[in-house]
Amino acid sequence: MLQKPTILSSRVSIPGVQYFEGNDYSFENGNTVPIFDVTTIHGLNQLIGNAKFNNRSYGNVLYRGQCKMHRTLLPSLYRGCTHPDKRTKELNELLQAIENEKNLANEMKLNFEPECRFKLEGTLQHYGIPTHFIDVVDNHWIALWMGLYEVERSLRILEYYHYKKRELPFGRYNIDFKDDQLYQYILLLAIPFSDEAIQKEGISVNSEFITVDLRTALPSTFLRPHAQHGLVVRKRGSDGNQISYYDLSSQVVGILRVRIDHADQWLGNGSLLTPENLFPAPGVDCGYDLLLSRNDIFERQKYKDFSITRYY
Repeated sequence: MLQKPTILSSRVSIPGVQYFEGNDYSFENGNTVPIFDVTTIHGLNQLIGNAKFNNRSYGNVLYRGQCKMHRTLLPSLYRGCTHPDKRTKELNELLQAIENEKNLANEMKLNFEPECRFKLEGTLQHYGIPTHFIDVVDNHWIALWMGLYEVERSLRILEYYHYKKRELPFGRYNIDFKDDQLYQYILLLAIPFSDEAIQKEGISVNSEFITVDLRTALPSTFLRPHAQHGLVVRKRGSDGNQISYYDLSSQVVGILRVRIDHADQWLGNGSLLTPENLFPAPGVDCGYDLLLSRNDIFERQKYKDFSITRYY
């Protein structure tokens, strides 16, 4: 059993960072971590650096930006799931179908080694298919962006999604507004190193976790993960059909809360931090175009819940 990560101390003293007594968040699995209000860019950088330094012997600290908090950190495959065995079976069938399709497998540079399926599953996660992985990044600008923008769904003949910037509600100083309307969150997750780790082509496997750095694992024709500094992480193996086994909230070592107007000001208006860059269109992202073109795999009725997400 690996050691536990080091949770940020509520007594940390950093300018631009404020912890209020009792300002903690308890996940469903019992992990309780402090929430820090961050009001300056220097405080943001230093607090993240503090978490990394404290866990330097344990593992990497990665980031996940969210518009609001949830009691669990479950992978998309099992959120709201009542029949995990059925969901797992359907995902495995889809993965096998892609591996059997030689042309698609070649484009994704699948080499059919045992770790190759992790790369395939991680790629599908990043392009909107529910899997055992969750999306994380190692760039806190991108984590901020993911909390500042929220996804909108549009249904015409087909279903499309778009990211829209959040704004403070009218009358923003009214104390009756909920925190989720005023703030965004960055979860800091510590993922352990291991002496027994397998590290190959962007894939890192240790006794408990699997991490895929999609920028290394995939050719740059799959543009989105390179634009987003995208990684994915999951628990290794399984525990029967115990959905809670895959809950990664056990790895959260701290939560940063930032007002959305502050985040907007910090990120600015650069082209690198726009939906057009972070979610490039299929005309630019050749890998995305390839996945969308394979309706024979992703749009079959048996995989109706496992289609590539379309963005406009």
